[in-house]
Order: sequence, then C-alpha cells, then structure tokens
Amino acid sequence: MTSPWTETTVDGARTRRWSLDVQQCAELAVHRMAWLGIDEVNTPYRRVRLSPSGSFVLACLAGEGRVWQEGRWEKMTAGQVWLAPPRVLNAFHAVAGIPWKFAWVRYREESSVKPLVGAGSPLRLRAGADELGRVVAGLRSEWDGERDPALVHHWLSLVHGLARRLARPWRSASRIGA
Repeated sequence: MTSPWTETTVDGARTRRWSLDVQQCAELAVHRMAWLGIDEVNTPYRRVRLSPSGSFVLACLAGEGRVWQEGRWEKMTAGQVWLAPPRVLNAFHAVAGIPWKFAWVRYREESSVKPLVGAGSPLRLRAGADELGRVVAGLRSEWDGERDPALVHHWLSLVHGLARRLARPWRSASRIGA
C-alpha cells in the first residue's frame, strides 16, 4: 500500500522567513541542531516531512495554523508548541485568510542517539511558545548584528535548553488531547 503523503515544501509569495542552518553557523551542530528560524506565512504554505532525520519543535507566536497529529489536522494557536519526533511523519500548513507566525528548530539526530522528542507521534503543549520565540528572536538580532561568537553560542544554548525543557516527558499535565 502506498502512502497518501508526499514530501512537500510550499512557501507562497507572502512567506517571510529568517533562518539559520548548520552550514551558515557550525555552532548549531554542538546541540545537534540542523536549522532554526522564524516564519511568517499565509496560504499556500505547507510542509510534509515523511521521515525527518531529527526532532522538530514549532512554537506558534501569532495567528493560526494546522498540524497533523494522531491521524487528523489539529489547530495550532498562539502560545502552543508542537513537538515532532524523528523518523515519524510530520506535516503542517497555513489556514486560508489567517496569517501564521512561528519559531522553529529542526534537529539532526542519528538513529543511534536518544532524540530530543522521544514520543511515538507529534505532541502539542499548551505553553512555552513565547519563551522559545523570544530566544530565537534574540539569536536573530545577534546574528544580523554583531555576530559575536560567544553570544551566538549562548543564544543557541538557550534555544536548545528551552527545547529540552519543552520535550521533557513529565510535562504531561500541559499536553493537549488524550
């Protein structure tokens, strides 16, 4: 049986993105981060990753989008965080007529290491997006400005530390859904 899903990257004319990848900033690799950024999107923005090589953290800062969770599309609103494990389908898209802004971190985790997100399927959290968004924005400011290596290191440590905190399994009281 073939999957109804295909690997998809659609941005659209109104997509605004700031991103930083490991080729631009080798310091990301210290925390197994491959890429991070802040996106401001509208339809037709869409992402489908069939079997990503690492965990993914999406922090909704404003507006609304949809994430694929537990076999159906679920609403993501400001303040929520979505955690997707490696090697498991993850997909998300913009909603017609509603701008969506989010910060995100994509990890690269070999199958031999314990991933940041250890769940068997994506999870949503009720809180934590604002903190992660502020830290990614701080990193952006430093990167676009002075680009002091010591400060970039500290901003990346904060991003990773917040992502680890969000991914802790004992935060079950703040999870949405069953």
